[in-house]
Amino acid sequence: MDKINERFQNLLKEKSFPMKVIEESDAFIYKGRFSITDVHTIDFAVSLSKGDNRSVAQVVFQNIAYCKNKEEENKWLSFLNQLNREQGIYYYFSMDENQRVFMRYVCEISQDLENLFNVLVQGPYLIKTIMPQIESEFGPFIVL
Repeated sequence: MDKINERFQNLLKEKSFPMKVIEESDAFIYKGRFSITDVHTIDFAVSLSKGDNRSVAQVVFQNIAYCKNKEEENKWLSFLNQLNREQGIYYYFSMDENQRVFMRYVCEISQDLENLFNVLVQGPYLIKTIMPQIESEFGPFIVL
């Protein structure tokens, strides 16, 4: 195992932050889930490319919300752009080809895995902060 992923896995154990680990040919994928309500579960993943000294890290939170009909897509895109301007410090919000809203952070890392972990654990807080705005604009969501 490369040094960066070995150190990240040790950090997750040290912080008691269990994630499912999947090894791919060029990266390790770390998966998790959390619930923001009884009927809304968020999937998240960290991807770390294999490397001893440098790695590309990506953190993605999926199933935040979804565009319920095609007629609202432009309204959603405008709303997400506004969120990115107002809330986009580390993460940015986007919509995939299936009209599902996700949040993403990408960076290159070398030694500072603690900073990556801190960005990861801030994700749920940010999602919980913006959900009232989303639900006020587009209504509640059920995502299991």
